[in-house]
Amino acid sequence: VLQDGQRSAVAEIAREAIHTPEAFALLRDRTNCHKFLRRLVFGMKEQAKHMWTNTELAADYGTWALNVWRVLRAHRQRRGESENVVLLTLHWLEKKARQQQDKTKLKVWWQHLQPLVNAVATEGGRPDCFTLFFHLCEGEYNDLTTPEELIRVGEAFTERIQKGLREGNMRLDDINQEQQEWHSWRESVEHLAEAIDSLRCDGSLQSDEQREQAHRLLSLLAAEPIRSSKAIEVLHHLQEE
Repeated sequence: VLQDGQRSAVAEIAREAIHTPEAFALLRDRTNCHKFLRRLVFGMKEQAKHMWTNTELAADYGTWALNVWRVLRAHRQRRGESENVVLLTLHWLEKKARQQQDKTKLKVWWQHLQPLVNAVATEGGRPDCFTLFFHLCEGEYNDLTTPEELIRVGEAFTERIQKGLREGNMRLDDINQEQQEWHSWRESVEHLAEAIDSLRCDGSLQSDEQREQAHRLLSLLAAEPIRSSKAIEVLHHLQEE
């Protein structure tokens, strides 16, 4: 990005490097490729923080973040790779990280990150999902999203968990220290329930339909085979109001 906010010609090279890294001799080495992509995401985040008023950049931001995440997810080498893409690309949009910024413009950035958010919920490993729902659980993005949007992400993740448990290829409480995966699926489930509770706490569930959608998702989390203790607690709060 140039100083005036316009697209630099270097952006075309970045697109090619992200979509077809094998076209670059240096990036054919997987370690080099991962290092380049990790640093590219960090640089993207830093630029977005300064160039957030230029919403035309948000499309590249979301697309590149998703593509980088998928490369790092498919060939995870160590802790802090694909999950750090989730952390870095979202973190600067938290309420507590903002200053006097126009939410209308920030919502454009948030919308372009939705393909990444949905991909993490439906394809991500334990570290990716934990990072996503840990950052959603306090409601830091509730003013950029809608209850329906957050609930849809939660439903997709819940369906995935239910399917994995039914088919026996997922265990809620397992971790994998050899792969440096220190958080279980259950922890992500509990954070998802907390994220739904944040909608209740900040008054985002304004219509009967929104409350019904939240109730339905929490009921799925509270029932067998998941049996989320946080979902059971939040259901009680919803029913008492």
